[in-house]
Amino acid sequence: MPRTSTVARGLALAAALLLGAVPTAAAASDHGVRIHISGFDFTGGTCDGAICQFTTAGTATSNLVPDAAAYSADLVVDFSLGGSCNEVDESDTFAFDEGSIYIHSHHVDCREHGWRIRTDFVVTGGTGQFAGATGGGLEMGVPAVGIFYDGVLSN
Repeated sequence: MPRTSTVARGLALAAALLLGAVPTAAAASDHGVRIHISGFDFTGGTCDGAICQFTTAGTATSNLVPDAAAYSADLVVDFSLGGSCNEVDESDTFAFDEGSIYIHSHHVDCREHGWRIRTDFVVTGGTGQFAGATGGGLEMGVPAVGIFYDGVLSN
């Protein structure tokens, strides 16, 4: 192929990319996400003074897929704040048939507020349909209602 033809094609491709005429790779898509945990059980735990580590298991539903998820979490809870407050560092897994979503949050919970949990969460990854997921939003929880994650999921 003559050099001028190769250069011309390269320039045409570069121009098309700049103008958005040629897709490069699959663009990330954003989805509004709502995950609801209606209940869970503590499945294990140990404490060293006021610092405890717990595991939990339950089920969750989401607007992203029709099936329920198996929910599990690793929690580190600091009870040294006193009163009705504690500090929680949590890593959650929502395992749907279509793939898993991983979420992390850190919050101080106090019983005297309407929402016991009200904090930001971050999507830290995923598998299957949710591979490479990122995003985040607001985590809210009250014992009688459950825990909600409302935000954006990008993958």
